[in-house]
This record gives sequence, C-alpha cells and structure tokens, in this order.
Amino acid sequence: MPRRIAIIGGGISGLGAAWALHHHPDRFDFRLYEAREQLGGNAVTAEMPQDDGSTIPFDISVTALIPSVYDHILLLL
Repeated sequence: MPRRIAIIGGGISGLGAAWALHHHPDRFDFRLYEAREQLGGNAVTAEMPQDDGSTIPFDISVTALIPSVYDHILLLL
C-alpha cells in the first residue's frame, strides 16, 4: 500500500518533492497543498513595460525578494 504524504506549499521545495514522489506512484500517494492560486512560491514572472507600450516577461528570482542576499553578493564583487 502506498505511503500517504501531504506536501504543504507549492514553492520550489514543494514542487521538487512532488516531482520526486511522482516517479514512484507504487510507493507514494501524495497531495500538494498551496494557499495561493499560482504555484512557484516567491519565484514569479512579471511583465516588464517597454518604450513602445509592449511588455516582455521578466523572471524575478527568489533571491530578489530577500534583501540580505544583495549585501552578501555585493561583498563578493
């Protein structure tokens, strides 16, 4: 009988866990729970306005939302 698992959160870690468990359906029966309408957690794609009025997709990395990361990166430069 497959082991029942609840994955809380559809961010990168939750999606990674779901992906790994998905490859073993005989061993795991899992459900992924996410509070937001969109999966991905803090990794999102925004629209960047262009001068001509159009937009292009722009990926905002997860670290972009953690200000302390920039201090560490700047120290390395």
